[in-house]
Amino acid sequence: MTKNKTLLAAVLCVACLGGALGAAPSAAYANSAQSQFYGVDATGAMMADGESPVIVEKERLIFDLNELPSNFYETAEEFLGYGGKVTAEYNFYNPSEYTVTSKLLFPFGKTPDYYVYDSDESPDDSLKYGITVNGKGAETNVRYTYSNGGQFDADKDLALVSDDYVEDEIFSPDMAVTEYQFSVSGLYGKNYTAPYAAFEVQKGGNTTFIFNANGGKVSGDALFAGTWVNGGETLTVYAAGEPEVPQWKIYDDGGMKKEIDAQITLKTTRTLTFKELAMEGWDENGPVSETDWYNASVACLNQNYMHSEFRLTSFTKYFRSMYESLMRWYEYEITFAPGERVVNSVTAPMYPLINRDWEPSVYQYTYLLSPAKTWKEFGELKIEINTPYYITESGINGFEKTETGYSLALDGLPDGELTFTLCTAEKPEWSRQYKNSILMTVLIYSALILVPLILIVAVVVALIVAHRKNKKRRMY
Repeated sequence: MTKNKTLLAAVLCVACLGGALGAAPSAAYANSAQSQFYGVDATGAMMADGESPVIVEKERLIFDLNELPSNFYETAEEFLGYGGKVTAEYNFYNPSEYTVTSKLLFPFGKTPDYYVYDSDESPDDSLKYGITVNGKGAETNVRYTYSNGGQFDADKDLALVSDDYVEDEIFSPDMAVTEYQFSVSGLYGKNYTAPYAAFEVQKGGNTTFIFNANGGKVSGDALFAGTWVNGGETLTVYAAGEPEVPQWKIYDDGGMKKEIDAQITLKTTRTLTFKELAMEGWDENGPVSETDWYNASVACLNQNYMHSEFRLTSFTKYFRSMYESLMRWYEYEITFAPGERVVNSVTAPMYPLINRDWEPSVYQYTYLLSPAKTWKEFGELKIEINTPYYITESGINGFEKTETGYSLALDGLPDGELTFTLCTAEKPEWSRQYKNSILMTVLIYSALILVPLILIVAVVVALIVAHRKNKKRRMY
């Protein structure tokens, strides 16, 4: 039989987003989902966007959480020594009469916040574990896509994985870009509240401005993009497409009502291609491929438009900041013979959100199950949580205590997601610090409400008393 290679872009997700104290809310999450099936080869017929014949007879989730992560690690060695992990074991079956070669993608999240970066090197935990097919190691690549921290979307996030430079409506590798650098002067010795510089972006223009603005204000057909400035500061703006020099104005504050006597002067102009701009900060010796970095830069720009009607966007070029915004994916292939059953195991690090508002701290895990409903068929789901700690909360009822932790068996997928919280104590309590912060918040808001109210009452009483005294004087 001649095999024409087909592509099944299947999402088998363990996307683990770490959160540490003081970080924005995040969670470790995962899911398994089928996305697309492009062809068959038994009779030579090709299908475009058909359904995959491959089904999931059984999925076994094994969480090995015998240690809880620190909210920070001072060295890469300490960070890489953390052993929390999850293994997703899939029992696949190809009931069709033709061979299917599938490319599978398994996202396992961004680099968590736990590591304290003291250099430009990022600890690479992507190859700590591995992927097996019928017990044998599978050749695996690690792919990267831009993630802005929003909720994982199987279809949208999967579409960002590409072997070629992405075809974009605005940006292309050879597109001309002009870099403008401006200097700020005239602020020294002046008592301005919060000097704020802004330039105008017209609706429907032929230029896309790339600038890390702090804010913006729409007025008619113009968007005023601005940032707070200091004397001697350098501002950099990129104009993609037709060259257009930004025309700046400086205001007393971010309200942009009162212009002040300060200057922004054009210092340098440089022309480059968009690819050169997109690749700034890329480390050719680092883990991210040139294609993935370029495509992540395009996705970053497309996700960070300040306003949908104006062509003004922003992105971070520096390696470490961009790297911390990248979703990691395991990429590998499986070939299913007609009627063949395959056991595929994927193991990845598991990072929870750490919540220190409790005593002891609690560790919140989320594993997304809903995307797995895109498979043609999905059978039994068995969940094992191997841990010496207590599950204090769970989004799915029915977990039973075992000698090694907890377990749950389900006939098919539940309606919700798998969420659970671990703690070293069975019944954690709000921390004293958290209680004090709540009390302080209540007192502050009470003061904000009561003090003006008392002042108003005092003024009203004083006016009434004064009015009565004046009335008595007039009577006599």
